[in-house]
Amino acid sequence: MGLTFLTGGARSGKSTLALTLARNSGGPVTFIATAEARDDEMARRIAVHKAERPPEWSVIEEPVDLVGAIDAADDGSLVIIDCLTLWLSNAMEQGLGASEIKERSLEASTVAAGRAVGTIVVSNEVGSGIVPM
Repeated sequence: MGLTFLTGGARSGKSTLALTLARNSGGPVTFIATAEARDDEMARRIAVHKAERPPEWSVIEEPVDLVGAIDAADDGSLVIIDCLTLWLSNAMEQGLGASEIKERSLEASTVAAGRAVGTIVVSNEVGSGIVPM
């Protein structure tokens, strides 16, 4: 399957599409969640996302160590990374510089693309519009 990159505006249905593609794959799924519940709104959004995922899917909650999370996923499962934008924000908040973020990005994309079953990555298209109500 390789690497599938889903991008679009905030709340445009990217995560829903990733879930649909994963369900249609017919195999096991590992969901890598990069979000952290730092306020009530984000806690509610995370709760909604959790409720949408089938209970048999594996979940790895990892805000920064993306390569470690991908490596921890079962070799036979499809991986969803949701979302790359939050991963980047988390890395910047941890004080990682541009060169280290670039290095980690390249390593993560190589590891993700090299998986036998495939990886679906979700990312916001920053600047494509305001956050809808």
